[in-house]
Amino acid sequence: MRIACFIPAIRAQARFHDDLLRKLDGIPLIQRAILKAQSLGGANQSIQVLTDSEEVALIARRNNADVFWQPDLILFPHRNWTDYGGKVRKLQETLRN
Repeated sequence: MRIACFIPAIRAQARFHDDLLRKLDGIPLIQRAILKAQSLGGANQSIQVLTDSEEVALIARRNNADVFWQPDLILFPHRNWTDYGGKVRKLQETLRN
């Protein structure tokens, strides 16, 4: 069984533009999220990072996460949860193939 963890990391929707890249004790916050997800799963896991940022995508790839990068990605337009569900379903289909 493959375990997947989805980390939505959308810079355009962050309260402060560089929050995801901000460092805490020398480690970017997005990297901390990836490392925490990796520590929770076993050998058969998949960490998926959804992002609109090339910098976030680079950090994710360097930490062995799968990246879905789209420059105009918006997950919660006006807090529309159905859009998020559609993106998760699309990722699930990609993982099956």
